[in-house]
Amino acid sequence: MPCNESNKWPVERYSQWRNKMWIEKQLSKDKCIAFIKNAEFILLNNETVLENINLSGESGFVKSSYSEDNLGILLKKENTISKFRIKFGKNKTTSSINNCLACVSEIRKYLPVKDINANKIQSLEHNSDKLETVHGIALKLLKEEIESESIDNSILLPEDFPLEDFIVQTILDPELNNIVSKIEKSFRKLSFKRTNN
Repeated sequence: MPCNESNKWPVERYSQWRNKMWIEKQLSKDKCIAFIKNAEFILLNNETVLENINLSGESGFVKSSYSEDNLGILLKKENTISKFRIKFGKNKTTSSINNCLACVSEIRKYLPVKDINANKIQSLEHNSDKLETVHGIALKLLKEEIESESIDNSILLPEDFPLEDFIVQTILDPELNNIVSKIEKSFRKLSFKRTNN
């Protein structure tokens, strides 16, 4: 399937949603590409077509979202829903994130693509003069999750959640000392009550 070299992006990982869980499919090393041709999103591994979705809606209702170098696509056709996600790779001249952004740019010619990180970035830019607490950020994220039930963020949730980044953000939270102090006071009270009983 010939396609313009600039509209072809390397793919490192590919997973399908099956039986309420992500199943990662084995790909041939450096042989999996995603490309768009004639409004068709095609995922090709060697000569095997893994996904072929008409972005103009002829395949059914299509929804897409991305985060960094991950792209998720949901297809609803009659009574069936299928979804998959891919993680873009890098090539000699382009990073994996830029490959994802280039693909998203092409998909947006046919349908909207939700940036999962956009709400978080806008919130941070809007409140750049205010320091937010971990509690405040958690409440905002929970509220966003409840309000955006129409977007299935699980299509982008990586298996290896960046726990270290979360811990660093927690440690850097200016309210952390107050929280730790309150916890220590509570422990002392509990300890005191226990020794007196």
